[in-house]
Amino acid sequence: MPSASHSALRPPCFTMRPDGGNCETNQLWLEPGVHKCDFIGITCEELPIPAVTLEEALENPEEIPRHDDGSVDATTERMIVAIDLPENNMGGSLPQELMALPYLRRLGLWSNQIGGSLPTQLGRLTRLSSLHLDDNSLEGNIPSQIGLMSEMTNLFLDRNEGIAGRIPAELGNLSKLERLRLSNMSLRGPIPTTLGQLTNLVDLSLQNNRLSRSLPEELKNLVNLESLILSGNEFTGDIPMSWRSMSKLKRL
Repeated sequence: MPSASHSALRPPCFTMRPDGGNCETNQLWLEPGVHKCDFIGITCEELPIPAVTLEEALENPEEIPRHDDGSVDATTERMIVAIDLPENNMGGSLPQELMALPYLRRLGLWSNQIGGSLPTQLGRLTRLSSLHLDDNSLEGNIPSQIGLMSEMTNLFLDRNEGIAGRIPAELGNLSKLERLRLSNMSLRGPIPTTLGQLTNLVDLSLQNNRLSRSLPEELKNLVNLESLILSGNEFTGDIPMSWRSMSKLKRL
């Protein structure tokens, strides 16, 4: 049985044309003999990974052994750490193959025509630090499992008018988050008080949604916040006096 490192899935094949056609091949994509790390928009690094068989990995995909605790041997492999394919007129939906890229740190697919919903399995990408899916045609809700992505620093889902529902309280678990942009969507309900836990946040954009109720006092804890944009919503009441503690705020 080949090792899991040598049977990795090829990078996800998005629909590259809005008419639903197959992936284009004029930029090395899907060309025979081209390594996945040489595809346009793909960045790889040589990384140590567990030397487990594909059969072992498939038996328990949620608990693949770690190489750094000595329980299994390690091997070195070129692993995908970034996918950057913005403004490529891509359609279709986010493929499940993305969830099989455990070393992915950056996913940049902004300004395309990607539709469908955000898969709950995104929470498996615990090394992901930058997720740019803004300016697409996504719909549905923001899955609470995004709150499991503990390395996240930049989360951009803005300009997806089909995304509705509430802002998950679990986003407050993203302690390293610096930029959160959820503007020009169809979000409703209150701003979760848990966002006040994001003390590293410098940019919070929630404008042009259907957010309502009073502004939470807890945002006073965002002492590093420089930009807070809340216009175009349905809030009630006054701006809390306690927000004066946000001394770095330059744009409100």
